[in-house]
Amino acid sequence: MIEGGCIVEAPGLNFEHRYVALISKAATDLARTRERTNLTGTDIMNRAVTLYDFIDQELRSGTKVLLRRQDGSTQRLELR
Repeated sequence: MIEGGCIVEAPGLNFEHRYVALISKAATDLARTRERTNLTGTDIMNRAVTLYDFIDQELRSGTKVLLRRQDGSTQRLELR
């Protein structure tokens, strides 16, 4: 696994090592999320890709994804 920029051997575990260039907003959001959650950047990126894939599959199959806020209002989620 990759933790904090180091590669740690994990027998039997398959993973891909990718470098990505983040735009300024994404880098700021990643830093803020790391502080708030205490997750590693790798964990956050893995969860983000998995969540994006799930939502994309749902939207492509015709599912409408709605966010319900604490005040009861709703907002339809769209990926662009």
